[in-house]
Amino acid sequence: MGTSAQYRCAADYRTAKERAAAPGKVAHKHVRRRVNLTGTPAPNGLADLWGQAWFIDRGQRLGRTYGAFTSRWFNSIQFPGQSWSKLEPFAHSQDEIQRALVDVTISLNAADWFDIKEPVHNVIRVNMPPKARQQYSEMEKEMFVELNGDGIEAPNAAAKTIKCLQIASGAIYTDDAGSRSELHDAKLQAQDSIVTEAAGAPVLIAYHWKHDLMRLLKAFPRGRHLDNDPQTQRACILTQSSRTALVFWDAAPCERNFLPNNPGNF
Repeated sequence: MGTSAQYRCAADYRTAKERAAAPGKVAHKHVRRRVNLTGTPAPNGLADLWGQAWFIDRGQRLGRTYGAFTSRWFNSIQFPGQSWSKLEPFAHSQDEIQRALVDVTISLNAADWFDIKEPVHNVIRVNMPPKARQQYSEMEKEMFVELNGDGIEAPNAAAKTIKCLQIASGAIYTDDAGSRSELHDAKLQAQDSIVTEAAGAPVLIAYHWKHDLMRLLKAFPRGRHLDNDPQTQRACILTQSSRTALVFWDAAPCERNFLPNNPGNF
């Protein structure tokens, strides 16, 4: 960036550590107008806003330092025996921070610019077979379940939640190597009803685990797995244009920059 630059646009200039980064220093020294673009200004809480505001005004509105910002609007909670602390905003913090930034912030809502209809949330509840329901209850209460003579144990509450979700999905991982045991196909049957109801309209199915994907591909051979490969994404777009799309999408990294051109109704 030369000394003649007048304008700089940054995307997601967020974290507190970026205050000392070279681009920020150069921007404040040589650039008269700075713009930060983001679709998620505070994904981890209000603390994310300081780095972005500092890029714009060098601390004029939220504080010259991150420490000044946090001491003014946050309560630092220290946990016994831990070297880290949690920042919890005061009750008045959000309103005050928003008022401080209102003169340098523009918020765009897609609904104000496009004819977007509100989605219809059709919650379809699926009943697990009695045996799977019993296995779910055992894992939920005992953090342990026995399948085909092999014991599956959840070492902590988080692992128990994941195992219960897997049982509800229809299959569960039995070891760290990725071996799995299939328990039921209740969700696959419900998804088959949805695909049939779509009558050829595009359907996007989000999955959580690899064994979900494998079972979906087996149950719906015409479906396509949407991954990060540009050729796969292009194929999904072309398939959608014929309105016969059935796409399987990993629910975890759904921040990827791909949006179906014609997502249909499902």
